[in-house]
Amino acid sequence: MAFKGTPEARILDLMLRVVREDAAVADHAISVWARSAPTVRETLGRTLRKHFELARWMFEEAGFADRQAGMRGRLMVAYLTGESMTDLKSTADWRAPRGIDACRR
Repeated sequence: MAFKGTPEARILDLMLRVVREDAAVADHAISVWARSAPTVRETLGRTLRKHFELARWMFEEAGFADRQAGMRGRLMVAYLTGESMTDLKSTADWRAPRGIDACRR
């Protein structure tokens, strides 16, 4: 399923999908495995770089300058990876986004 809508909507859609589908749950186990397996470490590094690049591009599309887009993209990837461990979906208001415009202030 392709992401549609404004760049801001696509960012939000991606974040909601990752949380809803538990897409980042395996990241923790793989990162532990990567500590002792060079091939896994290399593959994980390559995968993370691709995640960071995609996230940066999404924020660039939303109008952020390259440096800001890169920082926001890295934070988004790190946040989503961490949220997979917090049981975020069990909170009543986990889907109440403030919108990307609130981040620009």
